[in-house]
Amino acid sequence: MAWLQLNPDGSTAGVSAHENDMTQGQFIGQTQVQVADDDARIVAFAAKQRVASAPPSPRPTPLQWLRRLTIDKQQAIFATAATNAVVLGWLFEADGAGGGIDVTDPLTAQGVAAIAAAVPVITANDQALLLAP
Repeated sequence: MAWLQLNPDGSTAGVSAHENDMTQGQFIGQTQVQVADDDARIVAFAAKQRVASAPPSPRPTPLQWLRRLTIDKQQAIFATAATNAVVLGWLFEADGAGGGIDVTDPLTAQGVAAIAAAVPVITANDQALLLAP
């Protein structure tokens, strides 16, 4: 059995394995009820807590992202972009990533692969570095 703390509106405020002293300040206005461990409200509350505490998706700015590489490798990418529309396009797309570059996005992986294919000094390790969280 578990104890479910409820807000005045009936929403779940918390879950506890033991009965709480509801006269304590942190529980003002709340009530508690004993429920089965598999009660749907406990499951929903736990899922919500996991989502709320999940780390944000890694999104470096374009500058932070490129600075993962040495200056020589950055310059090689820029030099290639001057004559290669595919690389230039991927750099424009990266630069336009207003919320940052999502390194977990499959499209980002495609862009990194295209840049690596066009710029011989970009190694598999460099690709992994660019796609690391």
